[in-house]
Amino acid sequence: MKSKKQINREHYLKNKSDINAKRKAKREAKKAELEALKIAVNQNTQSAITSQSQPTQPELTIDHVTQPDITQPTQPQIQQPNELNISISGLKIRMPDYREFLNASNEKYNIRFGEDKLIKRWIRQTRSKAVLVEGGSGIGKTAFAKYYATLHKDPCIFFSCHSTIDKDELCGSMQLENNSSVYILGAIFQAIEISKQSPTKRAFLILDELNTLTPEAQKNLNEKLNFHEGVYNETLGMKFKLDSDCEILVYATANPSSYAGTFELNRELKSRFKIFQWPDFTDSQLKQIINDQYKTIADTTIENILQLRAKIKSAEKEGKLNEGLDPREILRFCETFEDMKTNEKATNEEALKTACKEDLFGKYAITDDEDQIRLITELIESDLGVNLKDD
Repeated sequence: MKSKKQINREHYLKNKSDINAKRKAKREAKKAELEALKIAVNQNTQSAITSQSQPTQPELTIDHVTQPDITQPTQPQIQQPNELNISISGLKIRMPDYREFLNASNEKYNIRFGEDKLIKRWIRQTRSKAVLVEGGSGIGKTAFAKYYATLHKDPCIFFSCHSTIDKDELCGSMQLENNSSVYILGAIFQAIEISKQSPTKRAFLILDELNTLTPEAQKNLNEKLNFHEGVYNETLGMKFKLDSDCEILVYATANPSSYAGTFELNRELKSRFKIFQWPDFTDSQLKQIINDQYKTIADTTIENILQLRAKIKSAEKEGKLNEGLDPREILRFCETFEDMKTNEKATNEEALKTACKEDLFGKYAITDDEDQIRLITELIESDLGVNLKDD
């Protein structure tokens, strides 16, 4: 049985020309749309706005705009300049407010192997402010970054990487706001501006699933990470530079190379990062997390769930199942189980059956692979005592 990665790779090689042509057409369409919006904002300044050469720093006009207080109740009241609208040759730019990026997480995070100490040591270093955490899905890579930023009251900008990313997504794009066109800065430039506003003089920039970027996209991103030297925005014709007393902590995540839709990171981009590899949860760690979060699940039921997870993982290695169960999916199963028992007063058997149908069986049934469907049905029945054959 071929893995998803093999299937996707074969499909890409077979249709490489068509896929690349579609990606190019998409980029061209976005570019044309952006140009049209610029003309609509100010037809007389089109050439100044769309210039691709790096001019001298344009003069900025700054209009203060009163914004509602969005400081979280748990945060101390901080006197901060109001959000700014900047106009360049008639083009309005919406500047971010750091307070919108506070409190990235309200979820509990279980420290497993001293990852907080690893990150603290990384932050203390002066040469590199970028870290890459590699590990399987659902083990808390992104959750930890949001938790750590929230704990230290740092604003946190989240950017989800994907294979068709283009420069507009990194730099910014025109959007309609109050019936007028406004340029919204992309994550890279938001991070620079937000770090200047933040009382901590620091911002977290999370680049989620970095290795889903194609080699071309990796190159585009790498060019935008020289914060202290200055990052040039081609659309605006201006350079954004990090203040000497500010810093941006770039926290990237990556899935294992065996996952579908991943690409090898090029040497230039990889060299920017201090790389950590995080292991999967052990059964004892996962059991502790379940016990902490879900009070109605008996230890015997937890043991059965973990036993099922182990068998599914083994079947994945043998090529009998396309995917295993990651910790996030196990916790979602437990959440459904507890919700059924607590809010719908279901019996233990009814709650298990609903959780199996909603959070286990569907993942494999959607493949329409009869062998996988039969195997997962048998495993669920043997380990959890749930018979899905009658449904």
